[in-house]
Amino acid sequence: MATLILTGQKAELNNSSNEILSGEWVKYNNHDLKNKPVIEYHWSDYTKVEKDLNYLKNLYSKLIPSLTKYLNIYHQENRPIKYWEIIIAPWVVDILSMLWDRWEIINRSLKEDINEIYISKHNQEALINSDYMDLMISRVSKDDHKWNHMIFSEILKFINPDKIVLKEIFIDQKQNYNSFNSHLKFKKNKTFIKFLNFIFKNRKILFYENQLTLRNKILFSWYAKSPTISIPSFDINFDHNIKVDRKNIQELNFLTSNNFEKFIKIFLPKIIPISYLEGYAKILKISEKIDLNPKIIISHYGQISNDLFKIWLANMHLKNKKIVICYHGGSLEKYAFLNYYENICDLLLSRYKFNKKKVLQLPPSFLIKKKKILKENSGKNILFLTHNQMIYTYRVHDGPLGSEMINYFNFFDSFLNKLKKKITSNILLRCNPNRDNLGFKNKFLNSNPSFKFSKNKDLNRDLESAKIIINSAAESTFFQSMRSGKPTLLVLHKDLWNFTPEVREMYYILKNKKIIFTDINKAIEHVEKIWKEPLAWWNSKNIIEARDLFEKTCSLSDDNNWKLFFKNINKHLN
Repeated sequence: MATLILTGQKAELNNSSNEILSGEWVKYNNHDLKNKPVIEYHWSDYTKVEKDLNYLKNLYSKLIPSLTKYLNIYHQENRPIKYWEIIIAPWVVDILSMLWDRWEIINRSLKEDINEIYISKHNQEALINSDYMDLMISRVSKDDHKWNHMIFSEILKFINPDKIVLKEIFIDQKQNYNSFNSHLKFKKNKTFIKFLNFIFKNRKILFYENQLTLRNKILFSWYAKSPTISIPSFDINFDHNIKVDRKNIQELNFLTSNNFEKFIKIFLPKIIPISYLEGYAKILKISEKIDLNPKIIISHYGQISNDLFKIWLANMHLKNKKIVICYHGGSLEKYAFLNYYENICDLLLSRYKFNKKKVLQLPPSFLIKKKKILKENSGKNILFLTHNQMIYTYRVHDGPLGSEMINYFNFFDSFLNKLKKKITSNILLRCNPNRDNLGFKNKFLNSNPSFKFSKNKDLNRDLESAKIIINSAAESTFFQSMRSGKPTLLVLHKDLWNFTPEVREMYYILKNKKIIFTDINKAIEHVEKIWKEPLAWWNSKNIIEARDLFEKTCSLSDDNNWKLFFKNINKHLN
C-alpha cells in the first residue's frame, strides 16, 4: 500500500519510502522525490488524446447553452448564445481541458495500490481568478502547484474513493484578487493615441492586437484604407473591490452522462472568473463608453486575452458588426480551441485549406513575406529549435502534453547525442527566450556540456545564421523556417493526427520527401548525408515541389500578400 503524492507539497510527505507520484510535476516541485515511481500520464497515448478531444468538443457544445442560460439569469439579461460564447469561450475551452485532465489523472491513480492521499483544506475563493488572463498568468504559466493541488482535492472530495483515507492538510493560498487586466503593459503617449482613435472612430476596419511590425502596419493601413493604431480604451485595469462569496451559488443545469459532468455541473460556477459574474456589470459599463464604430473588426489575440475587449466585441455582434478572427501563430491542427472560433466569427482567416464556407485560407499574417529560394547558404550551424509546454496541461491539442514532455526531452536528447561529433559541435540550441519552466537548457547541458545555446531574442537572426534548421514541433517556428529559404527539417517524437484531409496528405508527402521525421535513426542518417551541401538537397526539384505543396496547403503566399489579404476579406464580407 502506498501514499499518493499529488503535487509534492511539504505537508504531503511523511518520510515513507512507499510513495507514488501522480505525475512528473511532483518532481519539479520537490526534487527530493526524483527517484520515486511515477504513474504513467494518461495523455501519453495519442489515441486517447484524440478520443478525449472529441469528447470535450461535444461537452463544450453542451455547456455553452447551459452557461448562457445561467449567466442570463444571474445578470437578469436575455443575451443570445453567441454573445456569451464570445465572452466566455476561451475560459471554458481551457478550464474543461484542465479539469478533465486532472480528473483522468486521479482516475488512473486510483487504480494503483493506494491507501492514503493528502488533500488540501482551503477556502473555495482561493480557486477563483479575476479574469481569463489572471488564470493563465497566475495559475497556468507559473505551473501553480498549490492551485493544482486544490483542484485535485476538489475532485477527490467529490469522488470520495472507497478504502482510501483522505487526510486534510492546510495550504496557505490566500486569494488576493489581481486587478482586472493586470497583465497589460501600458504604452506611453496614450493621450495622442486616444485622439487618433477619436478622429478615426468610424474607420471601416479595426484590427486589434495584431502584433504587426511597423512596416506591416503601414502596408495594412494602405490596403485596408483604415489606420492601424493601438486602442488604449481596451487597455485599462482596475481593482475589483468586490466581496466574493459563492457558498450558496446555483449549479448548472444540463443533462449529464457521467460522473465528471456531474462534478463540473456543481464545480464550474464556483470558479467562474469574477469578470463574468460579480465584475461583469462594471466592465460592461466601461465597454459601453468606448466610442468606436467600425464595420469590420479583425482580432488576432484580443478574442482570447482581453475580457473588456470580448465584452465590447459581443455587443458589437449585437449591432451586426462583422467579426473576423485571424489564427495567430502556426499549427497544422484541424480542431484548435475546440473549434469555438468558427462559432463566434463571421469569417475565420486560416493558414491552411479548410473546406468550410466561413473559413478562408490566406497568408499567415505573421508570415507576410514571400518565401525565399536561396542560391547561397552562408550559415554554419545546425539550429535546433526546442519546444516547451506547461508541466500541467491547460489545453488539449496535438503533440506532447504535460508529463509527456519528459519523454519528448529524452527523445531529442538521444537524437542530438547520436549525431556524429563533427556535426554535434556545430549544433546551436534555441530555447524559448521567455520561458524554460521545465529546465530543458540545464537538462541538455547536463547531457552534453559542449552544447551551445542561442542568446538572440530575435528568431530571425538565428534563422539567418543557420546552415540547417531542425524544428521539434509543428508550430510557428516551423512555418517561419520553411519560409526562410534555409534547409528545414521537422523531427517529431510521435506522428501528429489532428489534420484536415489536405494537410494529412501534405504531411505524409513531406515525410516521404525526408522533411518530416518521427524515426531518430532515419533523421540522423539524413542530416549526416546532407550536412556538407544541404542547399543542393533543399533546392532539388522534388523538394521544391514539396515546399510548394506546403506553401499551397498551409502557408499561402502571393506576390503581394496584403493585397491578396484584403481582396479576399472584402469579397467574403460584402
